[in-house]
Amino acid sequence: YIDRIKSILPYEIDTQDLNSEGKQGFQTNENNKKEFYADTYLHITSETLFNQYGTPFMSEKTFRPILNLQPFIYIGNYNGLVELRRLGFKTFDGYIDESYDLEPDPKKRFAMIEKEILKFAKMSMQELHDWYYSLTDILIYNQQKFLSMTDFNPIEDFVNRYKDGI
Repeated sequence: YIDRIKSILPYEIDTQDLNSEGKQGFQTNENNKKEFYADTYLHITSETLFNQYGTPFMSEKTFRPILNLQPFIYIGNYNGLVELRRLGFKTFDGYIDESYDLEPDPKKRFAMIEKEILKFAKMSMQELHDWYYSLTDILIYNQQKFLSMTDFNPIEDFVNRYKDGI
């Protein structure tokens, strides 16, 4: 895998037009462009943290595919999808095997995620197309849920949930 990854480096989808100075200050929260999602059927969401225990950390990376009507496989801390469902979002269990989210061991969880990603790599374009459009109701629901959360304060939510344990 390492040789295969090295052979495609550097791999850029959104920094080609930046000079070297611009790339040093590149912020991922400034690259939410619809065209990155328009030609794909599945988002691989790689969160900031993967092997930390406690409350799952969610950044803008978790919410980008939701905002852009895209199903995703979540590569983040244990119980990240549980947390999304707690917040009222729907996930894709039944369409994606999300049992990886319940695996506390990061190595095992990653292997389960890889196995799920490889299932999609083997699908034909028509299968991916049909699969994607079968999720329309969930995708629209999640986008609307996200857009309705204008008064949600994640820090306040965290403190209220864990104030007795702090």
